[in-house]
Amino acid sequence: MRVHLVYPHGNKISTPDAIGRNLAIYLSRKYPVLLYEWNKPFEMEPEQGDVLIGHPHPDRHTSFRMNMTKSEWLKKIVLCPYAHGDYGQIAYLDDVIRKCDKYLAITGNYWYEENPKTIFSHWMPKMKRMDLAVDRKDFPFLKRKINETGHRKMVYIGEDKRYKNMDYLREIARLATGIKFYWIGNKKGGNKDTNIESLGFMDFKADEAKRILSEMDFMITVGDSDANPTTILEAMSWGLIPICTPQSGYYGYKGILNIPLCNANEAARILEAINAQKENELLIIQKLNEEILENHFNWERFCKEVACAIETKEKIEMAAVNWKTKNRILWARIMAPYWKMVIINKIRNFIGRCVRKTGKEALFKKYIHRYMGRSR
Repeated sequence: MRVHLVYPHGNKISTPDAIGRNLAIYLSRKYPVLLYEWNKPFEMEPEQGDVLIGHPHPDRHTSFRMNMTKSEWLKKIVLCPYAHGDYGQIAYLDDVIRKCDKYLAITGNYWYEENPKTIFSHWMPKMKRMDLAVDRKDFPFLKRKINETGHRKMVYIGEDKRYKNMDYLREIARLATGIKFYWIGNKKGGNKDTNIESLGFMDFKADEAKRILSEMDFMITVGDSDANPTTILEAMSWGLIPICTPQSGYYGYKGILNIPLCNANEAARILEAINAQKENELLIIQKLNEEILENHFNWERFCKEVACAIETKEKIEMAAVNWKTKNRILWARIMAPYWKMVIINKIRNFIGRCVRKTGKEALFKKYIHRYMGRSR
């Protein structure tokens, strides 16, 4: 049996590349593993009894979806994030999950527990919730001392994507007093809100980035449809205390502090109360986070759960859905935000085929990177 793994698998220490890379290393101890990019077309040649596992792309003409209906597969497993705050983000998966044997949903406990209330509740029999992981060697402990009350610092790490809900964070930063807010992951000076200082992009392996991170106390993210962000785990590994909305996937953890969505005044009040806590209380939270990282949020546990899904012999059928639910899923697909990405992919692939015939691939790549960006 061979495993065909469709997932980003580059050398970056961050996800999604860390997922594909760590899985490939773990699974190759037992099986031959073939790796594929999730956003590119590739015609696989599976042998009888092979397993297909990975991240389906919204575009049908990409590795996973082009090959999932082949008869040789012993098992087909979807492995990708799940968050239903925006139905359009995941509606394309409905046809895919129906044709596959298992859905390993990378998602927080909040989204998994809320699934029965959604138009995707029929996925539940095939779903298994997967917590993400972090390699502590890549994100070493940095925070040795908590800053004094009134001088504490809070950092957001990430891009300004819609589901990251940055306008809400800006509102909270305007209302919360006695806390300095910083942003790593956008163009330095590019943030127009003076309540959040932009620090630009950083290489977290660099000494200067580690120095800046060691000066922070809290990491905050206020997403409204964020499946299971690893920035929370990375912050915990550095020794920062994470604060997030439940809609960022995590809630009910003693070491991951929650603030409400859509109530900036209450969120600001909670942040001010956290900021006023004594250092020894915050150090206790820091210690709890170190323990849960060691015991649960690690790649060994993550990869074992995936391997178990590969080896478990089970056939589960999804329940039928009524016409109303089908129409709501169809509408979500029509209104989905990924159509621009799909169209760009199609244009790139078409131009690429034409240019390869002329032998001017280097010129094509230069044009694509400059004018059309990189699709994921």
